[in-house]
Amino acid sequence: MGEPDLDAARGDQLGGWQLTERLYRSSGMQLWRATAEPDRVAGIKLGTIAPLRREGSVLTGVSDAAVPACTVHIDGERPHLQLDLPAGMVLQARIRRRAMTVPEALEVAMELAGVLARLHAKGVFRPALRPSSVLLRPADGLMLLDWSTGWRAGQAVTDDEPPVAQDVAALGMLLYAILTAARAIPGDAGLDLGDGYSDVLRDLVRRMTGPVAERPGTLREVSYTLRGMLTDPSALIAPPAPPLEFTSKGDMGRGPAPKPITTPPTSPPMRIPARMVAAGAAAAAVVVVAVLLLAWSAL
Repeated sequence: MGEPDLDAARGDQLGGWQLTERLYRSSGMQLWRATAEPDRVAGIKLGTIAPLRREGSVLTGVSDAAVPACTVHIDGERPHLQLDLPAGMVLQARIRRRAMTVPEALEVAMELAGVLARLHAKGVFRPALRPSSVLLRPADGLMLLDWSTGWRAGQAVTDDEPPVAQDVAALGMLLYAILTAARAIPGDAGLDLGDGYSDVLRDLVRRMTGPVAERPGTLREVSYTLRGMLTDPSALIAPPAPPLEFTSKGDMGRGPAPKPITTPPTSPPMRIPARMVAAGAAAAAVVVVAVLLLAWSAL
Protein backbone atom coordinates (compact mmCIF):
# COMPACT_ATOMS: atom_id res chain seq x y z
CA MET A 1 0.00 0.00 0.00
CA GLY A 2 1.35 3.45 -0.95
CA GLU A 3 1.47 6.53 1.19
CA PRO A 4 -2.01 7.65 2.28
CA ASP A 5 -3.46 10.83 0.84
CA LEU A 6 -3.17 13.50 3.53
CA ASP A 7 -4.30 16.39 1.37
CA ALA A 8 -7.79 17.38 2.38
CA ALA A 9 -10.04 20.36 1.74
CA ARG A 10 -13.40 21.57 2.93
CA GLY A 11 -16.13 19.68 1.13
CA ASP A 12 -14.17 16.44 0.63
CA GLN A 13 -16.12 13.22 1.17
CA LEU A 14 -14.78 10.37 3.25
CA GLY A 15 -16.83 7.30 4.13
CA GLY A 16 -20.11 9.16 3.94
CA TRP A 17 -18.78 12.16 5.87
CA GLN A 18 -18.21 15.61 4.44
CA LEU A 19 -15.27 17.58 5.81
CA THR A 20 -16.49 21.02 6.91
CA GLU A 21 -13.88 22.59 9.22
CA ARG A 22 -10.25 21.79 9.95
CA LEU A 23 -9.68 22.02 13.70
CA TYR A 24 -5.92 21.54 13.69
CA ARG A 25 -2.98 20.31 11.67
CA SER A 26 0.15 19.14 13.45
CA SER A 27 3.00 16.69 12.83
CA GLY A 28 1.49 15.18 9.69
CA MET A 29 -1.92 14.73 11.35
CA GLN A 30 -5.03 16.80 10.82
CA LEU A 31 -8.42 16.75 12.49
CA TRP A 32 -11.56 17.82 10.67
CA ARG A 33 -15.07 18.42 11.82
CA ALA A 34 -17.32 16.44 9.48
CA THR A 35 -21.05 16.16 8.96
CA ALA A 36 -23.39 13.52 7.59
CA GLU A 37 -27.12 13.33 7.13
CA PRO A 38 -29.23 13.70 9.12
CA ASP A 39 -27.47 16.25 11.39
CA ARG A 40 -24.65 13.95 12.44
CA VAL A 41 -21.27 15.39 13.45
CA ALA A 42 -17.96 13.59 13.91
CA GLY A 43 -14.25 14.25 13.97
CA ILE A 44 -12.22 12.76 11.11
CA LYS A 45 -8.49 12.50 11.81
CA LEU A 46 -6.20 11.91 8.84
CA GLY A 47 -2.63 10.69 9.11
CA THR A 48 -0.25 7.87 8.37
CA ILE A 49 -1.06 4.32 9.42
CA ALA A 50 1.39 3.77 12.28
CA PRO A 51 0.54 6.94 14.25
CA LEU A 52 -3.18 6.44 13.68
CA ARG A 53 -3.00 2.83 14.87
CA ARG A 54 -1.03 3.92 17.95
CA GLU A 55 -3.46 6.71 18.81
CA GLY A 56 -6.40 4.41 18.23
CA SER A 57 -4.91 1.89 20.68
CA VAL A 58 -4.78 4.60 23.35
CA LEU A 59 -8.34 5.80 22.79
CA THR A 60 -10.04 2.47 22.32
CA GLY A 61 -11.50 1.20 25.54
CA VAL A 62 -11.10 4.45 27.51
CA SER A 63 -14.40 5.51 29.01
CA ASP A 64 -14.23 9.15 30.07
CA ALA A 65 -16.18 12.26 29.14
CA ALA A 66 -12.93 14.05 28.27
CA VAL A 67 -11.83 11.37 25.76
CA PRO A 68 -13.69 10.99 22.45
CA ALA A 69 -14.90 7.55 21.48
CA CYS A 70 -12.87 6.32 18.52
CA THR A 71 -13.29 4.00 15.55
CA VAL A 72 -10.14 3.08 13.60
CA HIS A 73 -10.23 2.93 9.77
CA ILE A 74 -6.80 2.14 8.38
CA ASP A 75 -7.51 -0.26 5.55
CA GLY A 76 -8.74 2.14 2.88
CA GLU A 77 -6.93 4.61 0.65
CA ARG A 78 -7.31 7.35 3.26
CA PRO A 79 -6.60 5.89 6.72
CA HIS A 80 -8.33 7.84 9.44
CA LEU A 81 -9.85 7.81 12.88
CA GLN A 82 -13.50 8.63 13.38
CA LEU A 83 -14.07 10.43 16.68
CA ASP A 84 -17.29 11.27 18.43
CA LEU A 85 -17.19 15.06 18.38
CA PRO A 86 -19.83 16.88 20.43
CA ALA A 87 -20.74 20.52 19.98
CA GLY A 88 -18.26 23.00 21.38
CA MET A 89 -15.55 25.54 20.59
CA VAL A 90 -11.86 24.79 20.27
CA LEU A 91 -9.82 26.74 22.82
CA GLN A 92 -7.72 28.36 20.10
CA ALA A 93 -10.83 29.79 18.41
CA ARG A 94 -12.04 31.09 21.77
CA ILE A 95 -8.74 32.90 22.40
CA ARG A 96 -8.77 34.42 18.91
CA ARG A 97 -12.28 35.73 19.46
CA ARG A 98 -11.37 37.44 22.74
CA ALA A 99 -8.32 37.21 24.95
CA MET A 100 -8.98 35.37 28.19
CA THR A 101 -8.71 37.15 31.50
CA VAL A 102 -6.37 35.69 34.09
CA PRO A 103 -9.24 34.14 36.13
CA GLU A 104 -10.73 32.61 32.95
CA ALA A 105 -7.38 31.12 31.98
CA LEU A 106 -6.90 29.67 35.46
CA GLU A 107 -10.41 28.18 35.39
CA VAL A 108 -9.52 26.31 32.18
CA ALA A 109 -6.17 25.17 33.62
CA MET A 110 -7.80 24.03 36.86
CA GLU A 111 -10.41 22.00 34.97
CA LEU A 112 -7.68 20.48 32.80
CA ALA A 113 -5.69 19.56 35.91
CA GLY A 114 -8.74 17.75 37.28
CA VAL A 115 -9.32 15.95 33.97
CA LEU A 116 -5.68 14.81 33.75
CA ALA A 117 -5.69 13.64 37.36
CA ARG A 118 -8.83 11.58 36.66
CA LEU A 119 -7.27 10.06 33.54
CA HIS A 120 -4.07 9.26 35.41
CA ALA A 121 -6.14 7.23 37.85
CA LYS A 122 -7.39 5.26 34.83
CA GLY A 123 -3.87 4.70 33.52
CA VAL A 124 -4.10 7.17 30.62
CA PHE A 125 -1.39 9.81 30.14
CA ARG A 126 0.18 12.36 27.83
CA PRO A 127 -2.49 13.91 25.58
CA ALA A 128 -1.07 16.52 23.24
CA LEU A 129 -2.08 19.72 25.03
CA ARG A 130 -2.38 22.69 22.70
CA PRO A 131 -4.99 25.43 22.34
CA SER A 132 -6.07 23.76 19.08
CA SER A 133 -6.66 20.36 20.70
CA VAL A 134 -8.83 21.32 23.69
CA LEU A 135 -12.58 21.45 23.07
CA LEU A 136 -14.57 23.75 25.37
CA ARG A 137 -18.04 22.50 26.24
CA PRO A 138 -19.65 24.81 28.82
CA ALA A 139 -22.27 22.27 29.90
CA ASP A 140 -20.23 19.06 29.69
CA GLY A 141 -16.65 20.02 30.49
CA LEU A 142 -13.50 19.85 28.41
CA MET A 143 -12.60 17.25 25.81
CA LEU A 144 -9.06 16.42 24.68
CA LEU A 145 -8.94 15.87 20.92
CA ASP A 146 -5.31 14.93 20.23
CA TRP A 147 -3.83 11.71 21.64
CA SER A 148 -1.03 11.31 19.11
CA THR A 149 1.45 11.41 22.02
CA GLY A 150 -0.79 9.45 24.39
CA TRP A 151 0.33 6.56 26.52
CA ARG A 152 -1.53 3.94 28.56
CA ALA A 153 -0.20 2.07 31.54
CA GLY A 154 1.39 -1.18 30.41
CA GLN A 155 2.65 0.16 27.10
CA ALA A 156 6.37 0.48 26.47
CA VAL A 157 7.93 3.71 27.70
CA THR A 158 10.69 5.32 25.66
CA ASP A 159 10.95 8.66 27.51
CA ASP A 160 13.14 9.36 30.50
CA GLU A 161 10.60 11.62 32.22
CA PRO A 162 7.69 10.02 34.10
CA PRO A 163 4.36 10.51 32.29
CA VAL A 164 2.86 12.49 35.20
CA ALA A 165 5.76 14.94 35.11
CA GLN A 166 5.30 15.32 31.35
CA ASP A 167 1.63 16.17 31.77
CA VAL A 168 2.44 18.72 34.47
CA ALA A 169 4.90 20.42 32.12
CA ALA A 170 2.47 20.28 29.18
CA LEU A 171 -0.25 21.92 31.27
CA GLY A 172 2.17 24.62 32.39
CA MET A 173 3.11 25.33 28.77
CA LEU A 174 -0.55 25.48 27.77
CA LEU A 175 -1.31 27.92 30.61
CA TYR A 176 1.65 30.04 29.49
CA ALA A 177 0.31 30.02 25.91
CA ILE A 178 -3.18 31.08 27.02
CA LEU A 179 -1.97 33.91 29.25
CA THR A 180 0.59 35.31 26.82
CA ALA A 181 -1.19 34.47 23.53
CA ALA A 182 2.09 32.90 22.43
CA ARG A 183 2.01 31.20 19.03
CA ALA A 184 5.12 29.20 19.87
CA ILE A 185 6.34 28.08 23.28
CA PRO A 186 9.98 28.94 24.06
CA GLY A 187 12.18 25.90 24.48
CA ASP A 188 13.81 27.14 27.66
CA ALA A 189 12.99 25.30 30.86
CA GLY A 190 11.20 27.29 33.53
CA LEU A 191 9.01 29.64 31.49
CA ASP A 192 8.60 33.12 32.97
CA LEU A 193 5.33 34.99 32.42
CA GLY A 194 7.09 38.31 32.93
CA ASP A 195 5.82 41.48 34.49
CA GLY A 196 2.12 41.99 35.08
CA TYR A 197 1.49 38.74 36.96
CA SER A 198 1.79 37.96 40.62
CA ASP A 199 4.85 36.22 42.01
CA VAL A 200 2.65 33.25 43.01
CA LEU A 201 1.41 32.69 39.45
CA ARG A 202 4.81 33.29 37.86
CA ASP A 203 6.40 30.82 40.29
CA LEU A 204 3.78 28.14 39.56
CA VAL A 205 4.28 28.33 35.78
CA ARG A 206 8.06 28.42 36.23
CA ARG A 207 8.02 25.29 38.41
CA MET A 208 5.56 23.40 36.20
CA THR A 209 7.75 23.93 33.13
CA GLY A 210 11.09 23.63 34.91
CA PRO A 211 13.25 20.60 35.70
CA VAL A 212 11.42 17.45 36.80
CA ALA A 213 12.69 17.72 40.38
CA GLU A 214 11.08 21.18 40.74
CA ARG A 215 7.68 20.38 39.24
CA PRO A 216 4.60 19.76 41.40
CA GLY A 217 4.34 16.04 42.04
CA THR A 218 0.70 15.59 41.01
CA LEU A 219 -1.97 17.35 39.00
CA ARG A 220 -4.12 17.58 42.12
CA GLU A 221 -1.44 19.72 43.72
CA VAL A 222 -1.57 22.01 40.69
CA SER A 223 -5.37 22.12 40.90
CA TYR A 224 -5.32 23.08 44.59
CA THR A 225 -2.80 25.86 43.93
CA LEU A 226 -4.91 27.25 41.08
CA ARG A 227 -8.04 27.09 43.21
CA GLY A 228 -6.29 29.00 45.97
CA MET A 229 -5.29 31.76 43.54
CA LEU A 230 -8.84 32.03 42.19
CA THR A 231 -10.17 32.64 45.69
CA ASP A 232 -7.58 35.37 46.33
CA PRO A 233 -7.62 38.03 43.58
CA SER A 234 -4.45 39.60 44.97
CA ALA A 235 -2.59 36.42 43.99
CA LEU A 236 -3.33 36.89 40.28
CA ILE A 237 -2.07 40.30 39.25
CA ALA A 238 1.13 42.02 40.26
CA PRO A 239 0.71 45.20 42.31
CA PRO A 240 0.86 48.45 40.31
CA ALA A 241 4.36 49.48 39.35
CA PRO A 242 5.72 52.69 40.83
CA PRO A 243 5.34 55.75 38.58
CA LEU A 244 8.01 56.32 36.00
CA GLU A 245 10.74 58.81 36.82
CA PHE A 246 10.97 61.20 33.91
CA THR A 247 14.05 63.06 32.88
CA SER A 248 14.22 66.55 31.40
CA LYS A 249 14.43 64.97 27.93
CA GLY A 250 11.45 62.68 28.40
CA ASP A 251 11.39 58.94 29.01
CA MET A 252 12.66 56.80 26.12
CA GLY A 253 10.85 58.86 23.50
CA ARG A 254 7.43 58.53 25.13
CA GLY A 255 6.78 62.26 24.74
CA PRO A 256 7.87 65.39 26.53
CA ALA A 257 8.60 65.14 30.19
CA PRO A 258 5.99 66.67 32.49
CA LYS A 259 6.91 70.02 33.94
CA PRO A 260 8.26 69.55 37.43
CA ILE A 261 6.14 70.85 40.27
CA THR A 262 8.23 73.31 42.22
CA THR A 263 7.56 75.37 45.32
CA PRO A 264 7.74 79.15 44.69
CA PRO A 265 10.83 80.68 46.26
CA THR A 266 10.31 82.16 49.70
CA SER A 267 10.50 85.99 49.74
CA PRO A 268 13.26 87.42 51.92
CA PRO A 269 12.09 89.12 55.13
CA MET A 270 11.27 92.78 54.77
CA ARG A 271 14.00 95.06 56.14
CA ILE A 272 12.82 98.35 57.79
CA PRO A 273 15.27 101.28 57.72
CA ALA A 274 16.72 102.29 61.10
CA ARG A 275 15.46 105.90 60.79
CA MET A 276 11.90 104.64 60.42
CA VAL A 277 12.35 102.45 63.49
CA ALA A 278 13.64 105.44 65.53
CA ALA A 279 10.84 107.72 64.40
CA GLY A 280 8.27 105.14 65.33
CA ALA A 281 9.76 104.74 68.79
CA ALA A 282 9.73 108.54 69.39
CA ALA A 283 6.10 108.79 68.34
CA ALA A 284 5.18 106.02 70.72
CA ALA A 285 6.96 107.81 73.57
CA VAL A 286 5.03 111.05 72.89
CA VAL A 287 1.74 109.17 73.03
CA VAL A 288 2.67 107.59 76.37
CA VAL A 289 3.62 111.04 77.90
CA ALA A 290 0.37 112.60 76.69
CA VAL A 291 -1.68 109.83 78.27
CA LEU A 292 0.13 110.29 81.59
CA LEU A 293 -0.43 114.09 81.60
CA LEU A 294 -4.14 113.66 80.95
CA ALA A 295 -4.39 111.21 83.82
CA TRP A 296 -2.53 113.63 86.21
CA SER A 297 -4.72 116.60 85.30
CA ALA A 298 -7.83 114.60 86.04
CA LEU A 299 -6.75 114.14 89.68
